[in-house]
Amino acid sequence: MDDEEIKNFTLSEIEKLLRASGNSLSNFNKMSCPDDIKLDKYKNTLICDKKSYNRNEVREKQIELMLKITDEQLGIYTEILDAVNRDAGEVFFVYGFGGTGKTFL
Repeated sequence: MDDEEIKNFTLSEIEKLLRASGNSLSNFNKMSCPDDIKLDKYKNTLICDKKSYNRNEVREKQIELMLKITDEQLGIYTEILDAVNRDAGEVFFVYGFGGTGKTFL
């Protein structure tokens, strides 16, 4: 790598560390930024971080949890998932006494 590539790589690594704590090199006046930050300057890093999950882990966890779900929870889960899949824009309020599985749902 030439000096410019080393500089850009180093700045990119610093940018990754800063973004993990909710900051960015672009927040500092007169600070150099890596070339790639100019391209994704307007991306929401929180959304990008949330979307970069391990799909296989999530799938395995869902299978594990679905084996434990009660019939009543399954009915609610199915109704909510159906509304999401139909893009129905509905609002759901899940309520019940402590220990009824609201958090699990």
